[in-house]
Amino acid sequence: MSKELLLQVQGLTTRFNSGRGVVHAVNDIDFSLSVGDVLCVVGESGCGKTVTMLSLLGLLPTNNAVRSAERILFNGRDILSMSEEEMRKVRGRDIGMVFQDPMTSLNPVLTIGRQLMEAMEVHQGLSFREARDRSIDLLRTVGIADPEQRMSDYPHQFSGGMRQRVMIAMALSCDPILLIADEPTTALDVTVQAQILGLVIELMRKREMGLIWITHDLGVVAELADWVAVMYAGHIVEYATVEQIFAAPRHPYTIGLLDSMPSLEGGRSERLSVIPGQPPNLIFPSDGCPFADRCSYAFDKCSTALPSLMEIGEDRQVACWWDVELDMEQSVEDR
Repeated sequence: MSKELLLQVQGLTTRFNSGRGVVHAVNDIDFSLSVGDVLCVVGESGCGKTVTMLSLLGLLPTNNAVRSAERILFNGRDILSMSEEEMRKVRGRDIGMVFQDPMTSLNPVLTIGRQLMEAMEVHQGLSFREARDRSIDLLRTVGIADPEQRMSDYPHQFSGGMRQRVMIAMALSCDPILLIADEPTTALDVTVQAQILGLVIELMRKREMGLIWITHDLGVVAELADWVAVMYAGHIVEYATVEQIFAAPRHPYTIGLLDSMPSLEGGRSERLSVIPGQPPNLIFPSDGCPFADRCSYAFDKCSTALPSLMEIGEDRQVACWWDVELDMEQSVEDR
């Protein structure tokens, strides 16, 4: 039985006008998410993960950013046709977001309680007393001890892990049906990271939300994801189930990311694999595959023609000429 489609994005493109030229930050990407599923978005810093989600929510700077798309449907509604006032009602209420750095995302001069209560008063029309009681319950739900007392505390009085729990409570305060988490555990130690992951998984099951999780950590992906979108230079280069990604990666960049992970089976003297070179300058996009200069599988076509995301089997897509050529050679051999 197929799940209900929650989010569908087609042809999303984002450009930034800068003094040095136009930055091609996100390039014609497609992805979707069903109710109850987890999509993990992975890739190097600067590959477009965060900008993609900010584009989705309409949170780009208005002075130099340009967003376009063929379609962005959220819960059956067309986001592209919404006014800014309508988007404000969607953000926080229907779509919650846990931003990357709780140190800068929380207002240092307002108490935690005031920041938690504000969204519920605005979006749900709760009274002061109702919003306060709900905020205390949320803090207790995310594992913060003595929530009544902590409501009066300021962000600097919380540890990094506790601040991240507050951010999750804020994102969940209006019972969203989609939660976007932007590297929420990157700066936390592994013990706190495991607690946050367990908390999010538990809350997802209780609330039947969809979840988009942005991360560098492939260990988190293995534990959390149903689907994985691998991004590079503003493109989605591979899109597949988490089982397919780890069992049989098909894009050379995905293979490189997985090979760079430490292995418990390796010897102490064994060096980690690295992906040579640097990501391309997004002001000067290549005519071919953006990964070609760093790819050990590249051939002539890779430098002259940009591969699009193509179906290569059930529930998986890859943007790679090498993979397509390999499939063609294998199909000829099979005949």
